[in-house]
Amino acid sequence: MIEEEYTTMDRLKNTCIYRQVLILVVLLAGILALMPQSSAAQSNQRCFSETGYCISGAIRAYWERNGGLAVFGYPVTHQQIEDVEGTWQGPVQWFERDRLEDHSNQGIGVLAGRLGARYLELQDTPWQAFAQVDVSERPGHCIHFQGRYGEAAALYGGSYKQLSDWNLDIPLNDTFHLWERGCTVNGLVCLSTRRVLQERNVTPYEAHVTVEFRTADGQLFRTNGQSAFTFTLKKIGERWLVMDLPVYVA
Repeated sequence: MIEEEYTTMDRLKNTCIYRQVLILVVLLAGILALMPQSSAAQSNQRCFSETGYCISGAIRAYWERNGGLAVFGYPVTHQQIEDVEGTWQGPVQWFERDRLEDHSNQGIGVLAGRLGARYLELQDTPWQAFAQVDVSERPGHCIHFQGRYGEAAALYGGSYKQLSDWNLDIPLNDTFHLWERGCTVNGLVCLSTRRVLQERNVTPYEAHVTVEFRTADGQLFRTNGQSAFTFTLKKIGERWLVMDLPVYVA
């Protein structure tokens, strides 16, 4: 009889302990569910203790692909919707050295903000007031004039990753010398345009231009039997920019 009583008490004790443990586990699970996820768990984010802000998505990809900390600095705001220059509204994030804008809603990805143009406007000296090179609206007509590296840099809107990978000693933001090295050392054949064969609008913000180039002695440029080359142009703000590197890599 005594043995049976002890057995019953033990069973009761074990049942109580089990219930307490179960309640504790449920409470812990609830608390953990309410806690914010760590930055490590948020795999799409990259956070910086230096400023307390994070980058993610398309803006993070652009930041990492185009120079990262050395070019843009740390993020100093959250990613947020902003009105930019009264012409566009969308996701924007500010960094120590630039403003990145996600124009995915226009099909042109992330762009760096026009901070220089805006600064000049605030000084009542817009860039249009300075001396300008006489070029046509679409840079496919002029971007490959031999030796005009500054003009090429101003009219190019594509990625500098390839040029930067070839020239690790040149900072990514030194686009003039990246173009100069690309054309004189890396094998890019930078030629003047002979004639435009075709222009085709794909969207209001994108066009394809097919051109021929002339060699230094004025002859039609050919490579592997090809003499016509098509470039993608995108309208960014009020300007059309070429998105492709020069026609031919030797």
